[in-house]
Amino acid sequence: MKLKFNEDNTIEELQHASPAKPGKHFQSFFIDCVLLMLVGYFIFSGAHGIAVNSNAYQLASENVNKEIEYYNNYVEESRAVEFEIIEGEKVRKDEITEEKTGISKIVLENVNRAIYYSYLAFGDFDKQFGIGISEEHMEIIKSSVSDKGYAYDDNISYFYTEYILNSNDEFSVDFESLVDAQNYVFEVYRESFGKQASDYFVFDNNQSSVPLLRSKSAFYLYSFIYLDDISEDILETSENYFFMYNTSYISMLKDAERIMIQSEPYYSTHYQVYFDNNAVLARCVNVALIISIMLSYLLVIVTPKFIIKHGRTVGRFLTKLGEISNDNQPISWKVILIKSIFGIFGYLPVIFLLYMFSPFNGVFNAMMYPFIGNMSLLVILIIIFIIEVVNGIFILFTPNKVGLDGLITKSILVDRTRLDELLLEEEK
Repeated sequence: MKLKFNEDNTIEELQHASPAKPGKHFQSFFIDCVLLMLVGYFIFSGAHGIAVNSNAYQLASENVNKEIEYYNNYVEESRAVEFEIIEGEKVRKDEITEEKTGISKIVLENVNRAIYYSYLAFGDFDKQFGIGISEEHMEIIKSSVSDKGYAYDDNISYFYTEYILNSNDEFSVDFESLVDAQNYVFEVYRESFGKQASDYFVFDNNQSSVPLLRSKSAFYLYSFIYLDDISEDILETSENYFFMYNTSYISMLKDAERIMIQSEPYYSTHYQVYFDNNAVLARCVNVALIISIMLSYLLVIVTPKFIIKHGRTVGRFLTKLGEISNDNQPISWKVILIKSIFGIFGYLPVIFLLYMFSPFNGVFNAMMYPFIGNMSLLVILIIIFIIEVVNGIFILFTPNKVGLDGLITKSILVDRTRLDELLLEEEK
């Protein structure tokens, strides 16, 4: 006769239950993950609100904003970063994208300049490809060009030949003359574009102090940005050309910005102040997040195991699972505690989902994640992933479907909906 599911006969049911299958493991784990995320978000919302309104956070935030404003004005002069005023706010051009292609405005402007100066040097490419630059498109292209020449218009060239050469600050690169700076620009392009640099550009200082796009490169970049009705072959090639140009130019801009950040006296008198105060903001949020993680894990995972008993969380209770020792006895509180400590590794990645909601809205800042210290976040994730994979392998292939924690604590997760299955099989 099948036993009724009530607390009076729970132990007897567990003693007669069969090991839970991997699917049931996952079902209970998923339910607990959802609950953990919901409770964690609720707690973190309150904890984060307290943290950001603390005196330490407010003071550090004020200092960070001052340094950001100073940096924007400081770096704007170099053109390593450019800005545009949108609805009264100063927005970086590398964060403004063209709707059709998704190109950042700063890259788009430099592509236009590169196409234009290639056109001036080598003529239109219609003889070679049968497609030339239309008057409408030429007007758009020329809107990014000044009357000061390519060495001034190109952001990278301007940064090294105009800004650094005439600045009183100390940089990691130093030039004795304009010729040295122009030669350095050639090397920056070659290093960034790698083996394909000569396929993209003509490096001839006598013709231009900035590498000139070859007609072929200019055609494919023009096609990618401006032409809609082109063949599949041209489309594929133009996409490849633009991907290389976009990636390489962004890399050059980032290197230039890094040089600006590391310059003196800016680094010591401003960036270090920004970094230290940003670390204070991170610590405040860290405390809030650590408290939220611990409280939510305690409430959702640990507490139910002691209230519902037999190592059962809400997920395990709903899926009719429970734990019992290898010698068919109720598990002790020590076993529950040990397994709860092991279990936090399985649920820790769920906390990342908190960054998908307000106040972060999908923006993840590694500085604000706890338990990192001097170890990179990637290393921690790899360690957690390896632990979970190994644990999953044990659940899949051990006779009683137990993980590492079950082997260490000598306990089994059993399914109360599968009673006396082993005995029935033996009787057959």
